[in-house]
Amino acid sequence: MYGVSFGTPFLTGLEGVLFSPARGLLIYFPLALFAILGLAKVTREPAAHRSIYLAFVLFIAAEIVSVSKWSMWWGGHSYGPRLLADVQPFLLLASIPICKAIFEPGPKFWAFGFFILFAWSCGAQALGAYVPTDWNSSPKSVDLAPGRLWDWGDNPMRRSLRLVELTLWRRGPLFMLLPPKEVVSLTGPRSMLIAANGKPATLSFGSEWYAPESGKFGLDSWRWSSGSATVTVQNPHAFAVEAKLDFTISSLNPQTLSLIVGGREIWRGTLTTEPINKTTPTFYLEAGDNQLQFVTPNPTAGPGNGDTRRLAFQVRSIRIELRDPRRSPGTGVITR
Repeated sequence: MYGVSFGTPFLTGLEGVLFSPARGLLIYFPLALFAILGLAKVTREPAAHRSIYLAFVLFIAAEIVSVSKWSMWWGGHSYGPRLLADVQPFLLLASIPICKAIFEPGPKFWAFGFFILFAWSCGAQALGAYVPTDWNSSPKSVDLAPGRLWDWGDNPMRRSLRLVELTLWRRGPLFMLLPPKEVVSLTGPRSMLIAANGKPATLSFGSEWYAPESGKFGLDSWRWSSGSATVTVQNPHAFAVEAKLDFTISSLNPQTLSLIVGGREIWRGTLTTEPINKTTPTFYLEAGDNQLQFVTPNPTAGPGNGDTRRLAFQVRSIRIELRDPRRSPGTGVITR
């Protein structure tokens, strides 16, 4: 619990709840500007239901004053002006008198402005609801560093927008319709990825792996294994090729894991819940199918939360680089 203390200087709190880039009402809900115009119109001209609008004014003012005076006017770990969420429906109702005027026949400047602010307000709320970030706790808790509430370069809305931008850049505009990305990839010169006969190098997961999964917006993908598991790499060339493997891996419980290729162990390590990044020494892939065997002697574990699967280890990235073994190291010259 945050406790009850109203020791914040009123103007300091008022400035924060209205204008701060992390919690400001007019930043996250700029339609409130039309409520101000609507209430001003009611006070200047005869209007029906004036007593109702007076009640709106009293309620909105009391709410803003009380929040402005509260010692934690930003509402702790939240998004936007959460503590003023109660007044937003009344601000919309208070804008009715001015809306009647701006939508009458004539210049549409004010109508255009209304729709711009309406779109901004809806977009700001959508970002908070569907693109949450760790802004409140990173790089430091906002409750311990309230100066962050005034950082125009790093605030909750900008963090959410950056996440959307990154998603569009990596996944494209239809990212929500796309399946999770596969976690394994082949890289190297085109001459290694495609043989002279046009046949490409390929790889596939064995039946011991579960289907790929992804996090928010598909930015991160992973696969869980149900125990020891294999990845098959098909070398389309008539000769063995050099390969190097980079991978990121973790597990639910501490366990040991060995990576075996062609009957030879090329890596052994201990896994924990913290992902580790590893690069193997160079090894050879013979012509045809080659199995990369991930072998663990430890039992599987259940993740809980209604998930009945038995899980061994999780890979988030497997990148296999193919190299031409006929090239002398460091020279780029093909040897015969």
